[in-house]
Amino acid sequence: PPRSASTFAIPIVQTPLPVYRDTSVVEAQKHLKSSNEEDQSGQTSNQSPERPVYAPIWIAGSEDPGIDPTLSFIGRLSLLRQYFESKRPPEPIVLQQKPRMKCKVRRKHILEDSFSALMKTDPEKLKLRLNVLLYGEDAVDYGGISREWFTLILPEITNSNYALFKGGGDVDKYIYHINSLSYVNQDHLQQFRFLRIVLAKALFENFQVDTHFSHLIYITLLDLPFLLSDLKQIDSDAYKSLVFIAENDPSGLMLDFTLTITEFDQMKEIELKPNGKDIEITQENKKEYIKLVIKHKLTYNIVRQLREIQKSFHDLLPYGCLKAFTPAELEIMLCGVDQIDLEDWKANTDYI
Repeated sequence: PPRSASTFAIPIVQTPLPVYRDTSVVEAQKHLKSSNEEDQSGQTSNQSPERPVYAPIWIAGSEDPGIDPTLSFIGRLSLLRQYFESKRPPEPIVLQQKPRMKCKVRRKHILEDSFSALMKTDPEKLKLRLNVLLYGEDAVDYGGISREWFTLILPEITNSNYALFKGGGDVDKYIYHINSLSYVNQDHLQQFRFLRIVLAKALFENFQVDTHFSHLIYITLLDLPFLLSDLKQIDSDAYKSLVFIAENDPSGLMLDFTLTITEFDQMKEIELKPNGKDIEITQENKKEYIKLVIKHKLTYNIVRQLREIQKSFHDLLPYGCLKAFTPAELEIMLCGVDQIDLEDWKANTDYI
């Protein structure tokens, strides 16, 4: 039987972007609430059995710590933390002798100083614990200053003045999407490389950031393929139209292989394939049309940006070490849970 439109898989050709089964953050949060019971009873997690395991298309080399994907989320996360710790160089007992990755910054120039410090750091040295030094301040970084640094640096990266991201969309204005016009910033690819180091370092150091990005970024970091359902957060109207086309015969709707886009307040028509304006959408060619629309909507003018975010993320975190996790779980590991369950909080609070 035909697959439902909500799980209509579209392999993206000519790009290194593979994609994920539709796992929501809410589903991933269920792992957090039920993990203790699962660990005690031996039950497995609710991870989708449909999720395919794709070999990375262009990343050379991977490392698999052997995390069982059927374990609970908390169980898998615990094993991942142990794996990260095993990758750190041995540390001496004396604090002053402990090797650290130093990052000296001025508060008023935190982005420029951090960019300079991290971009010239060797990937192996990135595995050392972060030590942030603030010019003009006597504070010693025992972890608190590093945590503050992560909360300060992400808002700077997503600042609209750099044109790297655009906040919002028609679904959630608090999620940052890659700006397809980021090329107006001549240094944008370098700055996307910096972002990937920050995200990888946050995950490696077990620091959470409070900036949420489009789910396309988490999908890309895990080397998974895009689905039709991934379009829902980016363009809900286009998603509904494609669902209708997938479930019905589009013949007679007078559609062709073109799209109308807006750039710098100017509307223009583009062809999805050569001579697309002369090719009518039919029952026979609608799958090709859906694939091309998804490819355009999700990757138009942002393929290079996604590649840059993906590449060096795996310099510090090899692909294999994360393949037991879903994009929604990766977002939780990086950003935490943005909704507080009061009942769960009460149930796990000791009153004195």
